[in-house]
Amino acid sequence: MLLRYLGERTVPEVAQQLGISTGTAGTRVRDGVLALQHALTPRTPTP
Repeated sequence: MLLRYLGERTVPEVAQQLGISTGTAGTRVRDGVLALQHALTPRTPTP
């Protein structure tokens, strides 16, 4: 995610830099975004 968003690189550029396939890079970026969304979602405490 750092390379993609803070580094302003495309998924193919990220893949090339990491030496992985474009599909794998895209999956890792997506998984990172989903994990970040989950971590930032407020939770309501259960009584």
